[in-house]
Amino acid sequence: MKRKKSQQEDAPPADLEALLESSAAAWEEGDFDAALATAETACEFSPDSAAAHRCRAAALLELEELDDAVTAVEQSLKLAPDDPEGMLYAAEFFVGFPDGDPELRARGAELARRGAKLA
Repeated sequence: MKRKKSQQEDAPPADLEALLESSAAAWEEGDFDAALATAETACEFSPDSAAAHRCRAAALLELEELDDAVTAVEQSLKLAPDDPEGMLYAAEFFVGFPDGDPELRARGAELARRGAKLA
């Protein structure tokens, strides 16, 4: 017999921070599908959250959804263009991008310089 879930187990996390923590925990456990699903919920919950889009990008990268991962990082930068943490995340993302695209690496290097100046 299936166990019936309690209301608390069915309820989504109550706030953005809880969603981001849940996504990060799933990512660290290697459950990238769950990390992505939770990051996408965070993006829906708070579409203007650069951190939510970065979580989404991290999961997409691990799932080898590279075009979508780039789009998510670009969205995070658009939402917080002067955030040093976001710039440095994007710099690492682009410099270490799996396909070695020279344009992305150059973008990463530029973001690293800008982020370092702001930090």
